[in-house]
Amino acid sequence: MESLSDPTNTLWPFPFTPQDWAQTPLAVQAYVRALRDEVKQLHDGVETLEARLQQNSTTSSRPPSSDSPYKKPRRRTTAATPHKAGGKPGHPGHRQVLLPPTTVHEVRPERCACGNTTLTLGRPYHTHQVIELPAIAMEVTHWVLHQGWCVDCGCWTKAQVPAEHATGYGPRFSALMGELAGTYGNGRRIVQTFLCLRVQVPISLGAIQKVLDRVTRAIDPYYAVIARQARQAAVNYIDETPWYCLNTLEWLWVMASERVAFYMIHPRRSKEAFAALIDDWEGILVSDGYGVYQRWVEARQTCVAHLIRTARSLAERPHPDMAACGAWPQPRRRVGSGGRGMPDCVSSSISIMIVRTMRASWCAACSGRWTRSGCFWPTTVSSRPTTGRSGPYALGSSGASARWERPVRRAIGGWSASCP
Repeated sequence: MESLSDPTNTLWPFPFTPQDWAQTPLAVQAYVRALRDEVKQLHDGVETLEARLQQNSTTSSRPPSSDSPYKKPRRRTTAATPHKAGGKPGHPGHRQVLLPPTTVHEVRPERCACGNTTLTLGRPYHTHQVIELPAIAMEVTHWVLHQGWCVDCGCWTKAQVPAEHATGYGPRFSALMGELAGTYGNGRRIVQTFLCLRVQVPISLGAIQKVLDRVTRAIDPYYAVIARQARQAAVNYIDETPWYCLNTLEWLWVMASERVAFYMIHPRRSKEAFAALIDDWEGILVSDGYGVYQRWVEARQTCVAHLIRTARSLAERPHPDMAACGAWPQPRRRVGSGGRGMPDCVSSSISIMIVRTMRASWCAACSGRWTRSGCFWPTTVSSRPTTGRSGPYALGSSGASARWERPVRRAIGGWSASCP
């Protein structure tokens, strides 16, 4: 530490002269130094807490639903006059498509405007289409089982229901319940109400749950195919979010590539859950700054959106150097049609440059007073360690091999699509 009694010290922090400080007893000097250091720590802590209180979904990883409705920014337009709602001139229209008709009615004019009722050369000039949902009549099949008396052994022999009809609900009806509950996320009672009111089928909640269990088992092979395709991708975007199962907090993990999105529910938000998600995958990881992802030993890219949010958060800090550091990397907006702007696309190379420059600027702005734990220190590409680690995911500094026991998977499905 630089001596406070040094006359060449230009950063004299006290409202008295160095000569008065030199005449102060050493015990008092030590106490004043301790108080000064404590005040600095408290000041830094208060500044960090104030910055955390001012964070929202645009400056942190918080979801937009967590923002206060009274503080949400309103969209502003640069146009002089507001535009009317609806399609703008030049916008390609979406006209109604003529579907194959099930019924055709010919409508001919009865009389002319002049009063003449004799019209010749009739021909169609327009087709008006009306679409209606037909009354849903369920196909109900009764399998009447008979039994017969055996004259040889004296026993009754009973007929059995065919195996493909043993459940009592057909595949299309079961798929409808699975889509209502799974794809659209409706509760069991909503599914029960819909089936009772719209298709006139009374069904219990227990029967609905049994059907959903069968649907889950039916799509399980497709779930395995999606998982295999996701774990063979060169680049994956991985994230996690809270997920409540029967009022129990669990975590929904997603592993998305350009072709598929693989989901997995796990009771924990930990490295074990991350290892169960990726299995033996060793590609490029794109993620936020969660500590589990930062210890990924393969190539890793920090999510550009999170870097931009961090820059916005730094731009709101009271420290002028940090505010300037957080202001320059934010993407500018281009004025497009209608006066609305569109954020510029930031490539991976630009994001790496942003991270490196922000890292150097933060160190300069902090003047050595901040550590890695005090500043945001993003990592874009983690170098592979040379010794003590193996596998796609390493256990800190323990040097143990990353061998995981895969927990019981509870599949909720996945998404797959062909790339254009």
